[in-house]
Amino acid sequence: KTRVQLCVVHQIRSSMRYVPDRDKKAVMEDMKPIYNANNEEQGYQRLLAFEDKLAKKYPLNCKSWMYNLLNLSAFFEYDEVVRKIIYTTNPIEGVHRQIRKITKTKG
Repeated sequence: KTRVQLCVVHQIRSSMRYVPDRDKKAVMEDMKPIYNANNEEQGYQRLLAFEDKLAKKYPLNCKSWMYNLLNLSAFFEYDEVVRKIIYTTNPIEGVHRQIRKITKTKG
């Protein structure tokens, strides 16, 4: 069975929409341990700690992470070197953007 891996970078950006600018830096620091965990279980435990700390203040932020957790944690099945490559889809999107730019009809 194929597991889907959502882009962690896009999850971070999406969930930060619910956080006021003055708190973004602190919330980002609290998020880092989740996706920098050594394995899926540790990531889940760190997400629970994140939720305990911030759920009252930013419920939509926490809800977004919990809802997408299964599709955000597939990259834990791979070595750390591979994780750094697949945790974001930005390189793929860059290629798609270049292709669209080249193939876009001018006129």
